[in-house]
Amino acid sequence: MKMEAPRVTVAIPCGDGERYIGESIRSVLCQTHRNIEVLVMDQQSTDRTHRIAEDFHDPRLTVLRNPVCLSIGANWNQGLRHGSGPYVIIHHQDDVMTPDSIARKVSFFEAHPQAGFVYSRVEVIDGEGMALPDQRRWFSNALFDGDHLFESLPFFMALLLGKNLICCPGVMMKRSAALGVGGFNEEMPFTLDWEMWLRMAAAYPVGYVDAVTMCYRVHRGMDSLKHVDQIAKHSYAARLSAVTRSTALLDRWASADVCAEIVSLVRQIEERSPQPRGLEILAPPVSEPVGAANGSARIRELIGPIRDPRDRVAALLREVARLDADREALRGRVKEYEESASFRLGRLLLAPVRWIRRTRDR
Repeated sequence: MKMEAPRVTVAIPCGDGERYIGESIRSVLCQTHRNIEVLVMDQQSTDRTHRIAEDFHDPRLTVLRNPVCLSIGANWNQGLRHGSGPYVIIHHQDDVMTPDSIARKVSFFEAHPQAGFVYSRVEVIDGEGMALPDQRRWFSNALFDGDHLFESLPFFMALLLGKNLICCPGVMMKRSAALGVGGFNEEMPFTLDWEMWLRMAAAYPVGYVDAVTMCYRVHRGMDSLKHVDQIAKHSYAARLSAVTRSTALLDRWASADVCAEIVSLVRQIEERSPQPRGLEILAPPVSEPVGAANGSARIRELIGPIRDPRDRVAALLREVARLDADREALRGRVKEYEESASFRLGRLLLAPVRWIRRTRDR
């Protein structure tokens, strides 16, 4: 007798998202994996968002309207707590799943039940649904061709010291694993997904599906753009919070193993210099001094004579935060100059020169 496919909970937090919510829900209900429940969790929308959701007459869909506006993390945690399936996806109101998205990730879990969560590649689209080809490397992993299971320590260190490789709606979590690490941080206003993936990676192996399983929409109304000028601060806060809340898990790793893993990651950068690929372990300001021939010596210098893994991680985080702050300060000075009267006057004076050059070159 064939066993029933496992149920997957798809939680869709939303608020004033009438433009895209219908397309988003439709892409979930049209999955080839049919055993799903869809929880639409509306944040007191003032437009037609909740009415559009209620117009889908599908027994698998439930629309919940929050009596008060919750924090992002509190709303996301509703999907973990109210869901009945062993697997959970936090899907965005403006994103679109490919038809086999859920099926591919369920298959990975069946082959690798030890994984805490599975993520995939995504395609980035604009507000009109057109693909942005220059963004296709976002949230991808070029170190491996094909699906892969990452061990906990190397993936944790790569995610800690580098960029957030993981696009939230491209993730399927094991519900018991997500609740086991405490769920999403309800106090964080931004980058709470990064913080969650770090805590889960500290506890479990991580799965990667080498396929585009969703389309991540970038448009002017998206919430994340409201925080873009504070990325460095929020990313540091997410990493520091994850380390602080994962103390017991980090302590199970030997200091020598942590140090060896960091050096291994640096060597991967060196092999890909001057254009690091794959996990892109360190942010650009770090990869310049570290990705040189003496990378191993440089990273050991940054680590120093530190007592245990938590201290090593904290020291590296401080270095990354310092470099991120330097980069943000430079961006601020450039922006301030570009908005100055002298810069605008310079552009005005140069405009005729540019026009003459273009005319001459034709």
